[in-house]
Amino acid sequence: MFELLRDLIRRSPRGIVHVGANDSHEFKYYRDSGAAIAVYVEPLPEVFEKLRLNLKGTPGHHAVHALLADTDGREVDFHVASNRGQSSSMFPLGRHRTLFPDIAYVDTIRMRTRTLDSLLAEAPFAGHRFDFLAIDVQGAELQVLQGAARSLPAIDFVYVEASETPLYEGACTLDEIVAHLARFGLRLDGFVAFDGGWGNAFFRRR
Repeated sequence: MFELLRDLIRRSPRGIVHVGANDSHEFKYYRDSGAAIAVYVEPLPEVFEKLRLNLKGTPGHHAVHALLADTDGREVDFHVASNRGQSSSMFPLGRHRTLFPDIAYVDTIRMRTRTLDSLLAEAPFAGHRFDFLAIDVQGAELQVLQGAARSLPAIDFVYVEASETPLYEGACTLDEIVAHLARFGLRLDGFVAFDGGWGNAFFRRR
């Protein structure tokens, strides 16, 4: 992830969106990139409050409390994970439970989904160009991308956590993400995999 961010800084992005930002370990890299605007999206209320405080006083950096998916206004159960929320997901734990037996769901909250397109159409984001997108949403990456059809044509670089075989029940696969982004001219540039077939995928506009 850090190598990606160093590459991002060299590219001097105009606008950054990070979906599933948690409390933003990447904040200093995004701040130093020179981007005019950065949007950090986090669904968990307590984690979002930490994120908001971490960004406070930094012009152009915005924390948004939202659960992004493929449609606006759908009610879903969002499951809160025991590892400070980092493995929280809309999906039940599937293979994830076997790979990471120490992680469990400890709560479930009811939330309404939003799309990235509708979010970026609102003030203060409307009119800005966002050309870098990072997504880390525990199996719902394809849904976020499906809700970004109007936004993706402007995006030149995508980082997304993905898995060759889903870690969560009903989650997407790397192949599905590759096929979807290819429709927008974004091609897989690399996939760094860990044990279990999950890892970080990098896409560039060709």
